[in-house]
Amino acid sequence: MNILRKTKNRKAVSPIIATLLLVAIAVVGGALIFSFAQGYFTSSQTSGRPNIEQYKISGYDASDTGLLKLHDGNTMTTTAFTNSGTAGLKANDVISVYVENKSAQKITITDLLFGGTKYTYLKGTGTTAIAALVNPATSGQFALVTDATTEFSSAATGAEFQPGQSGTLVLKLTEDIKDGRDVQLKLTTGNGNVLVGTLIAGQQEG
Repeated sequence: MNILRKTKNRKAVSPIIATLLLVAIAVVGGALIFSFAQGYFTSSQTSGRPNIEQYKISGYDASDTGLLKLHDGNTMTTTAFTNSGTAGLKANDVISVYVENKSAQKITITDLLFGGTKYTYLKGTGTTAIAALVNPATSGQFALVTDATTEFSSAATGAEFQPGQSGTLVLKLTEDIKDGRDVQLKLTTGNGNVLVGTLIAGQQEG
């Protein structure tokens, strides 16, 4: 009888106390998580540049005849960019591709594939018109013009686009391409971000 009486007299923790304990545990846990996260975000902000890259192909000029256009919409001033105009684009003809960097950091095009062929970057002097650089260049190369007024080729070691900057990639073709044919362009940045677009031979957009 005494055993039964003792069992009946045992009481559980009050619901109010249990609630307070749970709240206290949640507050302490939240404080610990906040302290850890605050240190992480602070170090990320001070170290700096975001990894998000946002860029796009805003247009191109793959015209079979006539002077090519730059990213500002104006026509290049040199006849070095007049293509043959006979039954499609030919090897050693030139096309221009307009790229716009919409991110808050510099991007560098490290790989360019056009029609499955890898093109190599051709560094300029920064004071030489793009025509003087590309005209004697071998096929399978590309250069960069960021200043459409001077048409100078970029002297950077890579095809660099500053934040918010637009530019024209000028490619010297490696093979003949019939007018109307779709050709894939694939750009890859130094951070590994890939952009794929399609150009139509003989046409101009943007």
